[in-house]
Amino acid sequence: MLGAMDVHLSVDQVLAERRPRKPRRAAARSERRQFRRLDLRLPIVMQRLNGLRGGDVPATTTNVSVAGVLVETVVDDLEPGETLDVTLRLPADEGVWPFESRARFRGAVVRVEPAENGAALRRVAIRTLAPIRWAN
Repeated sequence: MLGAMDVHLSVDQVLAERRPRKPRRAAARSERRQFRRLDLRLPIVMQRLNGLRGGDVPATTTNVSVAGVLVETVVDDLEPGETLDVTLRLPADEGVWPFESRARFRGAVVRVEPAENGAALRRVAIRTLAPIRWAN
């Protein structure tokens, strides 16, 4: 039987025995999201709530989360800080509900940038200001 003295290891020995950790990818370190994002392309309509410019702004989502959406649109005069009423159209049988439905929320434009595909599209990040509501 081994005594306590026989199994004693120094801190230096324990640290030397540890396997080195794999380095995290830079993207994983720099992007710490509170909510999971889903890559979904859904039709969306945004209504401007402030400013003199009015009317509906059509767009398509590129990703969706509880905290907001990233959309692509041809409208080029959206500005950070602008408040919008956002309506997403969820097609039937998309894993959520067997019928077409809509989700609505109030959001604020966080940033606007050119789309990656080089077209005349703009990518607009919108943060939710109020909880998402489901409607039919």
